[in-house]
Amino acid sequence: MEYTEYMETLKEQIQNKRARSLVAEEIRGHIEEQTKEYQAEGMSKEDAEREAVRQMGDPVETGCALNRIHRPAFPWKLFVLAVFLTGASMLISLTIDAKINEGGVQAAQVGSLFMVNAVSFAMIFVIMYFDYTWLFLHIRAVYALYMICLCLVWSGGILGNYQTALLASYSVQVLLPVIFAGIIYQYRGQGFQGILKSAGWIIIPFMVLAAGLISLPMSNGAVVENAVVCLFLLVASVLRGIFGNEKKNTL
Repeated sequence: MEYTEYMETLKEQIQNKRARSLVAEEIRGHIEEQTKEYQAEGMSKEDAEREAVRQMGDPVETGCALNRIHRPAFPWKLFVLAVFLTGASMLISLTIDAKINEGGVQAAQVGSLFMVNAVSFAMIFVIMYFDYTWLFLHIRAVYALYMICLCLVWSGGILGNYQTALLASYSVQVLLPVIFAGIIYQYRGQGFQGILKSAGWIIIPFMVLAAGLISLPMSNGAVVENAVVCLFLLVASVLRGIFGNEKKNTL
């Protein structure tokens, strides 16, 4: 891989804009220093630079490691906006239910809304600060466990009443994009074949989800949402050079 292409791919993995330029400068200095050492050993400038770049390792993997060190600050403004919009949606939902039920809103319904959204916002913090390295290193085992849970949830009737099964199906589906991200990471640098392999792994759970729509037709919205998110992940991975250098052709 050429020096310029290596640096661009590495920088694309670092989310923190302020840290990106500083990290790039540090890596650039290291490559230049290593290049001079190889030249002193008798190598040509081109070969010395190419070897120095190769010694730095995979640009995606190196960039991801540096990105974990330079994590972006928590987006508090976006988080406050999410809390405000969630509160507004809860108010609208309770108002509509009150009109439908002729002025009465059950306390259990209000408590359920608060509980679900509290858990959701707690998950935001977990997702923001969770180290995904272990997950991606054992993604095949995680994938197998996920498929077992998915089949159990969608087997029909195993979780009792319809509402419980519906809630469980949504809870399991929300993990699918994270699993897919780990699968994509496993096939980094493999070009178009990596895309086909990633798609092959993700088609299986979607086939299970599609079969489960027979018993839980109200979950079709979640299935479509997950399909869109996974497609977005795949396109974003191509644009960030995860699968290789030919970004335009691969896309």
